[in-house]
Amino acid sequence: MKIRFIQILLLIYLLSFSFVVSARGYKRDSVFLHKTITFLSSDSLMGRDGGSVYEKYASKYISDELQKLHISPFFEYSYSQYFTFVNKGDTLSSQNIIGRIDNGADSTILIISHYDHIGLGGPRSRSFVSDKVHPGADDNASGVALNLLLAKKIKRKGNKNYNYIFLFTGAHEKGLFGAKYFNDSNANELKSVCLLINLDMIGRLDRETKQMLIFNSKKGFDPYQAFDFPAGELYFQDKEELTGDHSVLSNYKGHVIFFSTGVHEDYHKVSDTPDKLNYKGMHIINNMIFQYLKNI
Repeated sequence: MKIRFIQILLLIYLLSFSFVVSARGYKRDSVFLHKTITFLSSDSLMGRDGGSVYEKYASKYISDELQKLHISPFFEYSYSQYFTFVNKGDTLSSQNIIGRIDNGADSTILIISHYDHIGLGGPRSRSFVSDKVHPGADDNASGVALNLLLAKKIKRKGNKNYNYIFLFTGAHEKGLFGAKYFNDSNANELKSVCLLINLDMIGRLDRETKQMLIFNSKKGFDPYQAFDFPAGELYFQDKEELTGDHSVLSNYKGHVIFFSTGVHEDYHKVSDTPDKLNYKGMHIINNMIFQYLKNI
């Protein structure tokens, strides 16, 4: 009887310890997500318009974060991949920010999220104003934050059977220019990529429906079998096609998974602010993707 009692106490202790660790992890992740999104969607970055100096400030923040996480630069001495693009007759400059984890593996996993937005609005604004900051908290500061958090977790305890590339594209809203440039300038690198994950507008998981949009390029892919997450936390809605940065990577022929919590009433409006994001939902999605990458 005494041994049985000790076993019960030990089980209670282990369950309590697991709960505390989980709670700490959730708090730590939420703080990281909130900090990243709050900065990127702040008025000081003026909506991160593609080709602007404010987009460049955002790119500097992302590269600094990658350095803090001890993620190696994609290039020998730099995270930045500079390029020019033409918009309305003007030649503008932008940059992709790219980090990598090289495990010496044969295959690579590429995770993409664009970091620019629409600045003060212009023709792409659904607020129909051109003199106010469009924060872009969900579009796509949320995807950037999730990408960085995945990089952090993969660096610490990810699957060593793969290499990883973390790509943050610029000038997305102007015409997917960053992704196009990455495609054209890294054809050989893309040959080793076996899986591409695109994160775009991932911060507005509905607390009631808990439904997430997912696009899979692989026939027969069942997200309910592939992803490990608590019952009742997520429900997938398959989409035949969701366009994004992956759409222009013509030199990539592998599996694509696109995650999004969908378009909402604040899309491309001045009201797309950090306070409206579901950080618990982002935490759940991040853990789900990380476990998938760890297990494959």
